[in-house]
Amino acid sequence: MEKYSWVNFLKELSIQILNFKKDHSGLLGKLKEVKIIKDKFDAEKYKNWKNIEPFSFISILLSHSSIKKRTIIFESVKNIFKIKSEVPTDWEGVVIRNKQNAWFLSNEYESEEDENIDLLWNLFELTVNYNEKVKNKEKYEKMFSDLLFKAKGIKNTYKSITFGLFWINPLNLLPLQKNIISFLKKGYNALNDELKDDYLDQIFDNKSEEYIINLILNEQEGYLKFNKKVERIIKYTRFINFLNLSSISYDNNTTKNENIRKRNENDLNKIKKTQNIFEFNKNIIFYGVPGTGKTFNALELVKDHLNNKKDNVLNITFHQSYSYEEFIEGLRAKIKNGSVEYIVEPGIFKDFCKKAEKSNDDYFLIIDEINRGNISKIFGELITLIEDSKREKFKIKLPYSKEDFTVPKNLYIIGTMNTSDRSITSLDVALRRRFNFIEFKPRYDLLKDFHLKDINISELLRTINDRIEILYDKDHIIGHSYFLDIKNATDLSEDEKFFKIKNIFKANIIPLLQDYFYDDFEKIALILGDQFKEQKDQQFFIKKEFDKDIFNSQYEFDDKNIYEINENAFDNPLSYKKIYEK
Repeated sequence: MEKYSWVNFLKELSIQILNFKKDHSGLLGKLKEVKIIKDKFDAEKYKNWKNIEPFSFISILLSHSSIKKRTIIFESVKNIFKIKSEVPTDWEGVVIRNKQNAWFLSNEYESEEDENIDLLWNLFELTVNYNEKVKNKEKYEKMFSDLLFKAKGIKNTYKSITFGLFWINPLNLLPLQKNIISFLKKGYNALNDELKDDYLDQIFDNKSEEYIINLILNEQEGYLKFNKKVERIIKYTRFINFLNLSSISYDNNTTKNENIRKRNENDLNKIKKTQNIFEFNKNIIFYGVPGTGKTFNALELVKDHLNNKKDNVLNITFHQSYSYEEFIEGLRAKIKNGSVEYIVEPGIFKDFCKKAEKSNDDYFLIIDEINRGNISKIFGELITLIEDSKREKFKIKLPYSKEDFTVPKNLYIIGTMNTSDRSITSLDVALRRRFNFIEFKPRYDLLKDFHLKDINISELLRTINDRIEILYDKDHIIGHSYFLDIKNATDLSEDEKFFKIKNIFKANIIPLLQDYFYDDFEKIALILGDQFKEQKDQQFFIKKEFDKDIFNSQYEFDDKNIYEINENAFDNPLSYKKIYEK
């Protein structure tokens, strides 16, 4: 199922609706042709109508909560308007008004002419025709803000107009809905103080979501100003863009907090099946703790998108000594006729861009450990060119070759980063601004059926992570991938799988905990539940006994707990089970 499939359909439908700006009776006639709606159409009530505006037209189509009925409606719309886009297969993120409030106006539809209807048509037209190529963006935004501000005169409607604006342009215009504002407040409050904004501080300081919406719309250019500010800070929250925010907040409004937690854990599984994610994002960073499948999912996502065209994918890894010369271009020394001469040699990124320019296919650069490189040093002046709006429009003269260089639109960059190495807030600001971020969390659901020697592996990992988060932070918890291969190994016996679990604890998990907690064995023992285990042979860390006279009896020293690893504990299934059992 294609995610956000309604976006392209409504965009194309909006263009068709615009043809009826001077033919309102014609648009009313189209509405009466639509299946299901025509059966419910109250001919007596609407017989005197002479007018209709576009927002109500779309609102009526969306107002049926039954997905089955909505599909029938939009199949009918596709045929009536000869829409080329496929009928939407999902409605995730779309905001709707219920049937009782589907019409945006009241008695205006019976008039030959009405200024409110004209106002909504003009606002609709301006929104449909807006794109990144608008020549005078400042003039456009002024006209848009003036029209929206005039909509204040439409009683009980102008707030919902933002729903209609979102239907037409969901990537740039946010619907002002209470649950969306609530989600934004939470995400904003969790940001580092350095990322915050005086304007949004003022907005979000007001407690009531209703009051916040009024505050935004009561300012002459408040709505666009709010959108721009939110767009800037949204990438530092767990959302990708306005569409993602709307879908998550909509889920929260209808399925409660427990389902949201499950949705977050399954985000990437859904994204992996989504082909149009790249329509909205050319620069993405998959971030999270080690062992959550960031690189694997990046490769799988690209593989699905390209239908296994391996030549269109380049996978590299950043490190501390990675340089501009390797990535873009640099001077290389060559010996010719016994003397040294320097030639300009293109780097990996420049070569890959040139390759993409010559093709109509999509190309993907996957950068592992993107946070380990010095971004300013590696990208240099080209960091600006990777922005979606700058692709192919801006050129920069390269310092060595003096060539004009641009980044093609069909080249996508996916970075991966471990938050245990470095948090998002510590990333280069220029990088943060130009990438969308998708968080990977441990997928306990993938391990829920994995029981070994009566050990519930999912509960084992969840308990360890809960304790790490309390004693350290959430950026250092442990991913599910450490155990997933063992679960899926159908050729291994139970004893062989248990042997692998022992090795993971010995070679991976315990060394990781020692690194995180600087060999504070008491904290590590607390995470592994050793303090709660009555049997010593189940404890991974035990106090080491030593002879106090080792320095001779005349030397006095304070009592000190010294711990050592108990090798026998790894062989006992109860050592693992007692980590989570109370």
